[in-house]
This record gives sequence, C-alpha cells and structure tokens, in this order.
Amino acid sequence: MKIIVLEANEIPPRLFRHYAKVKPNSCIANILNKTPIVETVADDVEESFLYPSQTWASLNTGLPYESHKIHWYNDPKDFKQFYWHHAACNGKKTAIACTLHSSPLGSFISEGNYCFALPDPFATTNETFPKELMPFQTLNLAVTLASGRRTNLKTLLKKAGLSWLKNPSLKNWGISKRSVASVSKMMANAFLINSERARGAQFPLVGEVFLDAIKQNKPDLAVMFTNLVAANMHRYWYGLFPQDYSIQLYPKSWVEKYKNEIMAAMNDLDAYLNELCKLALKHQYTLLLTTSMGQYANPELTLEKIARRPVDFRLENPMRFFNKICGDVAGVKFEGAMIPQYTFSFPDEVECNNKKDEIDARNKSGDFQGITIKPDAEKNKLTLSTVIEPSQSKELRIGKDNYTFKDLGFTSFKIEDHHSGKHHPMGSILLFNDHKNVFDSWAGKQINYLEYAPKIKEVFSDQNKKVFAEQA
Repeated sequence: MKIIVLEANEIPPRLFRHYAKVKPNSCIANILNKTPIVETVADDVEESFLYPSQTWASLNTGLPYESHKIHWYNDPKDFKQFYWHHAACNGKKTAIACTLHSSPLGSFISEGNYCFALPDPFATTNETFPKELMPFQTLNLAVTLASGRRTNLKTLLKKAGLSWLKNPSLKNWGISKRSVASVSKMMANAFLINSERARGAQFPLVGEVFLDAIKQNKPDLAVMFTNLVAANMHRYWYGLFPQDYSIQLYPKSWVEKYKNEIMAAMNDLDAYLNELCKLALKHQYTLLLTTSMGQYANPELTLEKIARRPVDFRLENPMRFFNKICGDVAGVKFEGAMIPQYTFSFPDEVECNNKKDEIDARNKSGDFQGITIKPDAEKNKLTLSTVIEPSQSKELRIGKDNYTFKDLGFTSFKIEDHHSGKHHPMGSILLFNDHKNVFDSWAGKQINYLEYAPKIKEVFSDQNKKVFAEQA
C-alpha cells in the first residue's frame, strides 16, 4: 500500500463543509461527496495549550504531550516516534516536504530509506536530500522568518530574486507553468488586494517540488505540510463568519475588505489537492489530508483589545534581545520559531534551565515593565514568548534600564486584524482512494487524533507485507 499525506494546518471540519457547499464542483466537495469527513479530537492537552508544533507532534507520533514533551518547533525530539520515520526505518521509500519536526535532517536521514527530504521551514540548517534543493530551502527558511505576523512584500521579492539568480534552476525550485501561474496570481493579489496574499507564495513552489518527487521516486509514503489556510483563519475568521460573534467587532467595511481571504486560500489548496488526487488515482495511492486540530471564533477578542493594539511587533535582532535579557552567554544560538515566540539553543542544559528560572524570578519581582516575557525550557532549548504593549512601547524597562522597542531589536508595524480565529481541538481528515479500505472504519466518525499515527505505522509494519500482498 502507498500513501500520500497532505498536512493542511488547523482546518476544522466546518470550513471544509462550508467550502464544499459554496463550491459544489470543487475537489473538496467531490471528496466529501464520496467519503464523509473524519473529525479528529486533540484532547491530550487543555484547549488553552493547543499549539501547532505540539498537536502535530502528538498526531504524528500517536503519543500524548506528556510523553513526547514537544511544544515548540525546535524542541528536542525522538525521531523514531514519528510515523514517517518508522516507515522509512522499515525500508519503505519515504519522501517528506516541510512536515513539522523533520529537522535537523542529519540527525535521522541515514537511519531510513529516504528518497526525498525537504525539512520543516523552522530548520536551523539548509540541509536537504538531494543536496540540489539546498538553495531552495535557504529561501524557504528566510521567507518564513521574514513573514512572521506581517508579510514584508519587498523583502520577500528581493530574497526570492537574489536566491534565484545565484542558483537558477527549474526543477529544484518548483518552477512550472502551473506554479508560475499560481504564484503570479498571488503576487498580483498581494499588490492589488492584500499584501498578506504573498505569504502563500511558497506553497505552489513547494507543492510542485513535492509532486515532482513523487512522480520521479514513486515513494511508498509521501508527506507534505502547509500553513496556507491557517494564517488566514487566525486573521480573518470574522470576515468569513461574523455571525459567530456576540458583538460587532469590526465595521462592515472591514468585513467587505477581508471576507474573501480564507476562501481564496482554500481555492489554492483545492487546486493543489486536485493535482494530488489525479496523481493518487494514476499511481494507486491512498490520499489523506490531515489538519491536527482546527480553529473557531475567538471568544476572547473584544473591542477593547482591538482598540488597544493598532500596531504589533516583530523581533528583527533576536540575539540583541537575548543579550539584553539574559546577558552574554557563550554558545547560545537563535533558532527559528513563529512570532511572538523566539527559541534559543544552549550548549548546556543546566545553563538553559538556570536562565529560565532567572526570568521567572524577574517576572515575579516586576523586573520587566511594558513587555511581557514568558520563558519555557525543554532540555537545552529556551523559548521566550514576548508581548509589547503598544501604549508603553517607548518606555520599556528591564531591571533599572529603560529602552525603546528598537533598542531591544524589535520593529513595529500597523495591523488591522487581531486573531479573530483561535485554536480548537476539532481537526479533520479527508480520505480519497482508500482502495484497500484501511481507513474505512473512520469515515464519518469522530476519533481521537492519537489513533492516526499508530494506524499508519501498522500499514508500514513488516507483518502487514503479506496481508497487503494478498489483497493486491
């Protein structure tokens, strides 16, 4: 049996059903007409603790959070727990593209039968397999870092252009008539409608590279992650579902401006899903679309919170900030994360936890004014969650010293959206071409998301070789 997995971050069953109703001729509607959606429940943590790097770790290992302890993107992990590495270690030809927790690549790739590996966009190195993809991954990592919270359109275009000129290639950059048309449309809409449309420009290119890897290598298991829709749900849930809120949070002009953002991202996802479906039928793959959790209307968003935050902040110089907070610690390195979280790796686990305790103590003593800093340590990784109050951004105090946000390495930008979408435990699985009826018992049901990884591990375990051979 062969499986393709498209990991579409945080899309709830409600949005798939809404999309299928509005777009009855879409690929998503066709899938749901044939096989009812599977609802997944993420209940290994409290709802307030849900976070994509945590839920994807739980979904893809089948272990609850208390066992794997992975909450942030670069937390230490045991790769043997992930179902895709289990398959590779069982000799199954495996391809992965951007799936979370697939870095550092050098820590696991030699252990399994990998034919293609483009690690997650929070990787600390640009390692890929094959190595010809390294320039493309360098751009991936740079764009992910530059697009935190607010897309910098000029920076994105500059980085893309320079990277291409240094290493021109079609195949290794996902360039095809289809991907060029898709990216061109996104960039045009970014200039004409909403600059945040540019945030999706990585998706068609990664998607094309992934499609090519499947066609060329014919892996037993192929897994790709995308955050294409999730970011739009966080920003624009109110635009699509204003009726979900007890009060009017934004004026009608705001709704009119942003009401199509989520559906536009879903259109791009649907078009790509259609290509995967054609590939699945041609080469007899079972296709799974998974989301790990979902989103819903944020009940905590109020008019007061919207009025209080006309701007937001992004850390442009992480090490300057770290040194102001923690001092100059030898060997500490900044690692990628999704703002407002910033992760730093220590050469020593004890020193990492000591710094975490120091920041906790300083929080209790009121050492930070105008800025909130919440530390979280896991082994040698320290993740700092930061919030700057706009009204106090020119009068930040750390200990006895006063700073502006720029002094600490931050930059500010105006915002019109305030996370009207919030993480929710209910996620989705879409099933297509389950020709061996492996997942048939899930269709139309609600399952605990910890059941997902064990099921796929079972498919790719040695004892099932004979079973599937007989079914074939």
